[in-house]
Amino acid sequence: MSQKITGAVDRPLDAIRHFKNEPFPKIAVTVDLLSTGIDVPRVSNIVFLRRVRSRILYEQMLGRATRLCPEIGKEVFRIYDAVGLYDVLSEVSDMKPLVKDVSRTTKQLIEELVDPRSTKVAGADAGRSHADEVLRQIVEKIRRVVRRAQKPQQGQKAGDAADPSLHDTIESLEGLMGCTLKALPDAIHDAGTEGAIQLLTSKPELTVLLERLSAAANTGKRAIIAPHDDVVVSVEHGYGEGNQKPEDYLASFAAFVEQNKNKIQALSVVCVRPRDLTRAQLKDLKLKLDAAGYSEASIRAAWRAWKNEDIAATIIGFVRQRALGSPLVPYNERVDRALAKIQASGSWTGPQKKWLERIAEQMKKEVIVDEEAFSKGAFVNVGGWKGIDKALGGQLKKVLDDLGDEVWNDNKAA
Repeated sequence: MSQKITGAVDRPLDAIRHFKNEPFPKIAVTVDLLSTGIDVPRVSNIVFLRRVRSRILYEQMLGRATRLCPEIGKEVFRIYDAVGLYDVLSEVSDMKPLVKDVSRTTKQLIEELVDPRSTKVAGADAGRSHADEVLRQIVEKIRRVVRRAQKPQQGQKAGDAADPSLHDTIESLEGLMGCTLKALPDAIHDAGTEGAIQLLTSKPELTVLLERLSAAANTGKRAIIAPHDDVVVSVEHGYGEGNQKPEDYLASFAAFVEQNKNKIQALSVVCVRPRDLTRAQLKDLKLKLDAAGYSEASIRAAWRAWKNEDIAATIIGFVRQRALGSPLVPYNERVDRALAKIQASGSWTGPQKKWLERIAEQMKKEVIVDEEAFSKGAFVNVGGWKGIDKALGGQLKKVLDDLGDEVWNDNKAA
């Protein structure tokens, strides 16, 4: 005897009670109503007549037959798969059901999202894939991290300078994504599942920076573990992976440069002909170095701790020092020296010298001053490339090249 039990039958709870406690009906046919929350130990057979979209629901349905029942000598239960359901699910049997677990790292969630299987597995909600649900959790996690990152850290007042590592990470993320930190979660969400997967696959630095943002944003949290007053025993600062000593960190930075100077075009340009470095190449170089754990602020701090010298060199200067042994000189001093050389090399008029000084000041701010700076940047409202080139007697291109050469002329920097 069988009976169809749905929410529309007369007194469905009584029908379920009969199925659970009485000899008849022996077979219950149901859609969702008996899939969870019912304990009938005698159930020994489950027949799937439609494909279940959610693996979580599938496993819950199996649970209806896992109850022990000694009174009937139940040792096994049988699954009758009439729709090939098990074959589909077995391909992803090692994919963990998505649960809201704040202990899972951003990296772990991203690895699950980009797994090719994630888009093929149905999520718990109708019409959504497992990848859709993982992306939702990633965005929620990033929102929480961004909120923490924007709050003053413990012991820090609103408006105080942020921790250098956090500041560098935020700057790199904003440069990589082309949006503010506040807009970052929405940018990833709005990309959609396929777009987010493509974004994270094509920009592996994004995963590294998001993990670093999470770690930096959590540094302000403190747990009270003892009632007595704290006593400072020693103060040490580690750098990079494994909290290295500053000299070891700088040595690993040198090794990274050596291993990648033929792989990262910007590194090769910095070492061979730094005046040809473009804005885009410098931005890409900073992102790759930051993702590898070598931000300009971290390198400068390690140098200061190792040599007891606080030198305001740029990332270009640090790369050349590690790769070529170039003297480490504050970048502003390099620009001032180059300006003096250019001004002394020609018969410049007073107004022309003012233009040279203005270009040099812009180099101190931007490191690279190229034609884009005149067509879109700081000089666009004062004549642009054509106007300033005319003011310099048609020598603007030569001036920029000569400044670029002299800035990195190490024979004069020693």
